[in-house]
Amino acid sequence: MRKKLALLFALSISAIFAGSAYSTILYANQYSEAGISSSYTVSGASYNTTTYDFSTGAGVDRWAYRIDVSQNPPPTNSVPSAEFNTAQYSRISSDDGVFQVERASMWNYASHRFVFHIYQNNITLLHIVWNGIGRHDILTDGLTFYIWNHTGASYEVLDSTNSYPEIYLEANISSGVNNYIDGSGNLTLLAVQNSSSFWFFWNFYSRLATDYVKVDVTYMV
Repeated sequence: MRKKLALLFALSISAIFAGSAYSTILYANQYSEAGISSSYTVSGASYNTTTYDFSTGAGVDRWAYRIDVSQNPPPTNSVPSAEFNTAQYSRISSDDGVFQVERASMWNYASHRFVFHIYQNNITLLHIVWNGIGRHDILTDGLTFYIWNHTGASYEVLDSTNSYPEIYLEANISSGVNNYIDGSGNLTLLAVQNSSSFWFFWNFYSRLATDYVKVDVTYMV
């Protein structure tokens, strides 16, 4: 009898939430995590969320570049400039513990740059996530995660860490979104290990490993 009552109660609660904004938003978040476009309505306004990652479109309307940079951050958004190959793109296509790993040359910082072509207008929120590892053989571990502000022509810090273990760096941008999407529709992100490689009777390297990166774009329709 108790099991039947519990089941009836659960079904009633599900029915209540099935048509609510709470339920719709919850499902939208679940779908966006899986990389699927979704939609919901709040107070009469309709919103869609689209996730950009490297599970599709790699080298077509989203690009990744590798190895290292000579400054942290660099003064332009064109470095590093060695594009990922097919196998390297595959390593960052999902959050699965498979990494694309870099070791910087002497006096440089290990780095990955990501460029996404954003198709939407009326954007209300950018939710940006990077997952991976930043490590140095002897100096400061961790990394700094940047976004390019094309209006100010410079990188801005999204998140950072000085720790060595695998970590998620994350940021939300809900104002001035157009500052980060240039006239061609491109949004540029940069992950840079905190210390440069150097030589002092031995080589000490800057190392960076990316597992996954994504941009969730929420926009009004």
